[in-house]
Amino acid sequence: MNNLGSRLEKRISEIEGNVEKRLTVKFNTVINDRVKAEVAKLKAEITTEVSEYKDKVETLEKSYAEIVTSKCDRTDQKQNLNIIVKNLSVEQRENTDKPFLKSKVAALIKDGLKLANVSVKDVVRKQTYSGSNKPGIVVIGIESLEQKKLVLKSKKVLMNSAKYSRVYIENDIPYEQRINNINNRTILRALGKDNDFVVKSGRIVKKQFNNTSINDVNIPQRTDDQTKPVSKIETIRTHTRKTAKLAKFLQLMAKILRK
Repeated sequence: MNNLGSRLEKRISEIEGNVEKRLTVKFNTVINDRVKAEVAKLKAEITTEVSEYKDKVETLEKSYAEIVTSKCDRTDQKQNLNIIVKNLSVEQRENTDKPFLKSKVAALIKDGLKLANVSVKDVVRKQTYSGSNKPGIVVIGIESLEQKKLVLKSKKVLMNSAKYSRVYIENDIPYEQRINNINNRTILRALGKDNDFVVKSGRIVKKQFNNTSINDVNIPQRTDDQTKPVSKIETIRTHTRKTAKLAKFLQLMAKILRK
């Protein structure tokens, strides 16, 4: 009886162990399958959401780029078609008769520049600074870029005109570029290089003394004395003066930055 009881107890223990192992394997399989299913589901949801957000971001980027490009194109086009006229005399009739200023500009282009095929879209007289006795500049909108280039190319003709010899025509430069040009000229003066370099279209370029361009009028030519070799002492003195100017300029910039 004892042996039978022992065998029964052993058999029951084996069955319990096998059942426990099988249940453990089964539970692990079920849990793994469920976890994998949930992970796959969550991954799919995240992928979908990320894709949706990506599409939205791309749409926003395209919309923003189109807005910026459109705005820049309109600004550039308007700016590129404008020219500036300086020293064009002011008459009281301009305040009461709006088309009068436009007719004056048309006469300037036709009679002064000798151009018959240039159309003026709009004109605006700017106010002068307080205390200035010069007439306000006139901003002129030209019909096309080709016509604007023709006006700028022909502006030298005014020097030989009895009526318009003191009138000057220039390209309309954006405000940011004008400030940048002023800053560049200030730096050149501080470094003592304003006689050797000139600011053109926002860039600092070396002056050409053997010829002149539209933007570089009345540039002094080098004389024979200027081309003679310079002694070492003179070179050192010149370098010392330029270094002192640069030091003062850097000190001034440091004070401005500390404020």
